[in-house]
Amino acid sequence: MLKETFVRLITLLLCAFALIWTRAQPVAADGLTIEGDTFPLSPHLEFLVDDSAKLTIETIPQQPSSNWFKVKDETPSFGFMEQVLWARATLINSTPEQKRFLLEIAFPPLDNVQLFQLNRNDLLYQATVGDTLAFSARPFDHRNFLLPITLQPEAQDTIYIRVQTGGALQLPVTLWEPIHFFLHDQYALIINSLFFGIIFVMAFYNLLLFIRVRDTVYLYYIGYVSTFYIYQLIGTGLGFQLLWPNALLWNNYCSAIILPLNIVFVALFFVRVYAVQNTHPKTHRLILVIALLALTCMLLPFFISYHVAIISSVALVACGGALALWVCYYLWYQNPSRTNMYLALAFSVFLAGAVVLALSKLGFLPRSPLTEYAARIGACIEAILLSYALAERLHEARIAAENRTQKANEKMLNLAHQHAATLEEKVALRTRELEQALQQVHSLNNSLKDLSLTDQLTGSRNRRFMDEYLAREIKSARRNKQCLSIMLIDLDHFKQVNDTYGHAVGDLCLKVVSDTIANNLRQPPDEVCRYGGEELVVILPNTARSDAKQVAEKLRVCIESLNIQSEEQLVHVTASFGVSCFEPSTELSPTQLLQEADRALYQAKHSGRNRVVFAEREN
Repeated sequence: MLKETFVRLITLLLCAFALIWTRAQPVAADGLTIEGDTFPLSPHLEFLVDDSAKLTIETIPQQPSSNWFKVKDETPSFGFMEQVLWARATLINSTPEQKRFLLEIAFPPLDNVQLFQLNRNDLLYQATVGDTLAFSARPFDHRNFLLPITLQPEAQDTIYIRVQTGGALQLPVTLWEPIHFFLHDQYALIINSLFFGIIFVMAFYNLLLFIRVRDTVYLYYIGYVSTFYIYQLIGTGLGFQLLWPNALLWNNYCSAIILPLNIVFVALFFVRVYAVQNTHPKTHRLILVIALLALTCMLLPFFISYHVAIISSVALVACGGALALWVCYYLWYQNPSRTNMYLALAFSVFLAGAVVLALSKLGFLPRSPLTEYAARIGACIEAILLSYALAERLHEARIAAENRTQKANEKMLNLAHQHAATLEEKVALRTRELEQALQQVHSLNNSLKDLSLTDQLTGSRNRRFMDEYLAREIKSARRNKQCLSIMLIDLDHFKQVNDTYGHAVGDLCLKVVSDTIANNLRQPPDEVCRYGGEELVVILPNTARSDAKQVAEKLRVCIESLNIQSEEQLVHVTASFGVSCFEPSTELSPTQLLQEADRALYQAKHSGRNRVVFAEREN
């Protein structure tokens, strides 16, 4: 079935070419005297089809007049044409003044357009534009092809236009005086802005509905409207001008990708809005087949020529549109609801506009503002009607849901009232009990955790905390490229203190020294931890070697100046410091850093005690 449809489409295309050729008549070149602010050049163009694509600007003027022909339409349309098309016109400036014009080719999808201006055999001007070239290569930053033409006083110049494209070929050519062109262009921009604004508002409105009701039918509608929006941006040239001026690969393939993607969203929209998978399984399978074919067509431009890919996409759009129209009216006939009525009318209006535009592109209808804007007008009306349909669908679903739940609610209402008070009281009681239990557990957990990380003698952090904190801070210093210093502190002659004054005094000295160190540190992030016995460790995050030296010396002096009172006796203690510094350029582990500090402490002990020694590191 699909193969037969494709063959029929190809036959229609061939008939279009035949119709064009039957309207073409051989002509002789005549000069055109340019008068007025605007001069439509398309009806006066003479055309030549270059099947071999070998003609150049040097050889094209030598072609006999019998090879050139004219097309009766106001805007020549040649359908999908792979051959090179040449157009020419002779322009006459009969005034004694130089005239400057803008030559506009108002069909942005053309792949490659070359303009040549000749005076007899002298090439006066040459330009190349097209949607396969970078947008910055254009003489003017405009969505259409805009080229400057200068006619010298009382001169007669011939212009040649060479066109080659993989898609539909139309050649609406107009000569403008610059100021009048830009005045006219403002109205065109207003119309485009109005169209794109309506489509954007409809898409955004349904996006809000999707966010609110979480029904995928709105998401599929947004996809359908958005892909049509993008396709119109492609067709008007605004996409290439404003959104992807440097994305040539995307600009070359986007039409053949967006068209099938639009069909995919239409298929998903129909499946969801009509729920045909349960009520009409055959229709459901047919819609899915169209969707799968559309996904396949999206990949065609990467494996076959763009010309064949775009024809395949157009054929699929035609088949999908016919199927959509049939489904709309068939299901409306079976279920004459307001939702189905709006859906049928919406797709009817849009397809009517799309058919008019397609017939214009294929050359069956002359190009005019009506044919150019037919699909956009239809799309705007369709978007509004579809929004009405989705709103009506939501309304109908809400009424049905209300009717289904009303009886159940009435039955449950009395029972709910009876149990509400009791349930609320029980819930409140259980909630209070649970909150109290959670608070107790949280408090106990915090106490246990704090006890597990605290040294019971000194009240400072213990060895377990030190291992975890040092490892974490070294990782942070390495990640942030910061320094970190540690001090290993040992009380001098601590055994003599224990032997002379007793262990109770020794414990008191250890606690006083620990408190003195803690009071002279930054808290946080500096931490003092008991390492074992009479040894303490101080961790100084974000502290370089020079700063660590100052801190260590300050702590040493503070410890040396302590007067520890114990049973009417004053006890004096001193301490030795071994300091090691972690730097971002090193790869030291916590264990290696502690080993360096321990070696420095050993050196301090053997150098006379009561001093600060830094670990020396070999390069």
